[in-house]
Amino acid sequence: MARSFNGAEYIQRTIPALSPPFTLAGWFKANSLGGNRAVVGLGISGTYHRHDLTIVGSAVRSISTDGTNGPAATSSTTATVGTWNHAAGVWTTSTSRAAYLNGGGKGTNSGFSNTAGVTTAAIGAIIFLSSFGEGMDGDIGETAIWTVALTDEEVATLARGVSPTLVRPQSLLYYVPLVRDLKDHKTPGLLTPLGTTITPHSRIILP
Repeated sequence: MARSFNGAEYIQRTIPALSPPFTLAGWFKANSLGGNRAVVGLGISGTYHRHDLTIVGSAVRSISTDGTNGPAATSSTTATVGTWNHAAGVWTTSTSRAAYLNGGGKGTNSGFSNTAGVTTAAIGAIIFLSSFGEGMDGDIGETAIWTVALTDEEVATLARGVSPTLVRPQSLLYYVPLVRDLKDHKTPGLLTPLGTTITPHSRIILP
């Protein structure tokens, strides 16, 4: 079972301070598209510093912000309402990020962002100062964070439905499949939900 979000609901947890390189990924099935819809957001509470994997309009966006700069990469392909889509963002350095939809449509950006090490992760929302926003209207499952920049081939493997535990597992920091429970299956720690309900899961190839 995945989790359904109504646009105002999210799940959060504290993570070790994280800076590039890293990768964010997750499956989403949107009830509606338009505006900004978050899949996974990373930030520092009380600041503008964040890295977000979002759906903007119907494309995937990987964005960084330090309060002044906000460079973003956007996928060249678009998602479909009511079907499972795979989103991934790869941050290689402070001046290199990429966005993928369903393993392809790669968009890149080389703008600079002096974002500090982020310490909070949110599923279904971004972290903006001391609040959460840009909520997902739909379902999310199989969210994951790696402490490396995955390759194009590895992102495509995830989009074929392979479990994150089978892709660079030694670098997998955070894995929340959202199958029945709200457990991080990689790093022990408390997940704090604000709402969400159980919903049918996306198809996943497990170990």
